Amino acid sequence: MNSSNTQPQIFEKLANLLEAVANYESVRSRDEILAKQAAEEAIARVVAEKVASLTGKTPDDEFVEKLAKADPIVRNFIEDLSTSLGKVPRLGEPNSDDDSEKVASNEDSADRAFYKWILS
Repeated sequence: MNSSNTQPQIFEKLANLLEAVANYESVRSRDEILAKQAAEEAIARVVAEKVASLTGKTPDDEFVEKLAKADPIVRNFIEDLSTSLGKVPRLGEPNSDDDSEKVASNEDSADRAFYKWILS
């Protein structure tokens, strides 16, 4: 065997091997990126549904996409905000609690004192 002929073959095989490893890593990293994006979109859809339950508007795909690309801290803040706001009754709606008993307040005594003063 001629060493001058085998050396280019070894370099060619080595180059092919390095290219195959690079392709494998590229595919692997692309799959990881796609999996991460899918997980972030799923989380964004959940947050968008919570926001939709508050606003009464169906979230569009653009909103969900922007939420998916948003920083996780921002997404968590919006989710926490929509969760806490969901517990507050809307203005004008009847109170859902059975605790609708009136409670005396200082306002009654202040009104009485004012009426007493104005009428005297």
